[in-house]
Amino acid sequence: MPWLGDPSHNRALLTTSGSDDSNEAGTICANESPDYNKPARWILYEMSSPGKIWYWINENDCDSDYKKIDGKYTEWSMWTQCVNGKQSRKRMCFEPKPRCGGDPCDPSESIHEEKDCTVEFTATRIIDPDNKYCFEPQTGGCSPDDDTPIVLRRTTTHCKDESSKFIYEPQAGVLVHLCSKKCVCASKPTTWGEKLKVSTKCPEVLSAHAMYRTLYGSVQYGEDMCLDAYGGQGLGDNVNIALWRSCAAVKDKFQFKDIAKPSVKMQLYKLTLTNNKVADFKSNSGYPDAHHTLGWVDNFVTTANIDSNYQARLSAYFIAPMTGTYRFVAACDDGCEVHLSNKPTEAGLTYDKASMTKIISVDKYTSGRFNWNKYPRQKSEPIELKVGKKYYMEGLMVEGSGADYFSVGCYLPDGTSLLPITSHYLTQTV
Repeated sequence: MPWLGDPSHNRALLTTSGSDDSNEAGTICANESPDYNKPARWILYEMSSPGKIWYWINENDCDSDYKKIDGKYTEWSMWTQCVNGKQSRKRMCFEPKPRCGGDPCDPSESIHEEKDCTVEFTATRIIDPDNKYCFEPQTGGCSPDDDTPIVLRRTTTHCKDESSKFIYEPQAGVLVHLCSKKCVCASKPTTWGEKLKVSTKCPEVLSAHAMYRTLYGSVQYGEDMCLDAYGGQGLGDNVNIALWRSCAAVKDKFQFKDIAKPSVKMQLYKLTLTNNKVADFKSNSGYPDAHHTLGWVDNFVTTANIDSNYQARLSAYFIAPMTGTYRFVAACDDGCEVHLSNKPTEAGLTYDKASMTKIISVDKYTSGRFNWNKYPRQKSEPIELKVGKKYYMEGLMVEGSGADYFSVGCYLPDGTSLLPITSHYLTQTV
């Protein structure tokens, strides 16, 4: 790069002035006579001595007019979810960021706020579609012993009091028995026939023990099990609820009666493709109307291990929790694309299809349902979004054989992440 000092004396370092007066000189430090401690003319031709830092060593962040850009705060982010009785919001100094020697945001102004909150859960009964049976602990009512099995009870004789109510948290996949406050789990999440139970000793709810509603109306447990009447024997009084494979094959569907329908629409297709690529899926005459199954899922994640030789389309509105630059990511098997509207959808209106942009395209499996970093192309380019605005998001995936999954997440402007994007930040499409 050019010398910062007089070119005839090349050992020099440019320093700066702290004054707002752009005519006040900075300095040049050199091991030569002070007579030569002058900046090179290329730094700013009109002035023999620059004031504010208008040229950063290794990075010129100024516009052509070399005017300073002062930093300004973004709008406040959405309030976070209520955790341990607290929720918070923040704002950041990058609308715009200070550059070209501009002043930072006022440090005396608050960038973080916190307030008390109360978690409001909706208690629900878990019933079959015909409302003939509900889930209850087998014994103990509201005071069941640890490891008491969950069984089906007839709604005509049971399902009348608090002992048949549960709290479901769709983002984490947690199910809790309401009146005993005991978690619901299975000890061995990959074992066929393992019984569901209430216990204070349930494992930490990670992906192996999370429960999610599937597009079939069944309830997925862990990576590839679903809840079913024990041994696939069908509905009946005092029949245990147990794990069974797979979610596409289970006979029994269960509904969270008092909880709103999931946020993400999922359409399953059984189209014959020449090549197992998303491009072939989109160009097939059966897309987008000839879906095989239509359902809803809680988060921007497909039901796992559905089948072989199928395609899927997920859609929802993403609600940006803060203003700034986002990077979206996807993990899938076998291939996938993610599309996002480049302008927000206004209240009462549907999204503008012309504003849809493909932001991610992956043509190989990513070796894990939540493996976000196997290939660079799993991550989008930076995308600017505004807090509280709704952006239509659509995901397409194709599956040949073997494992199958599709998940979408994002990195937020403040460096935190939603991996994957959960129902708190999603709302239904029409």
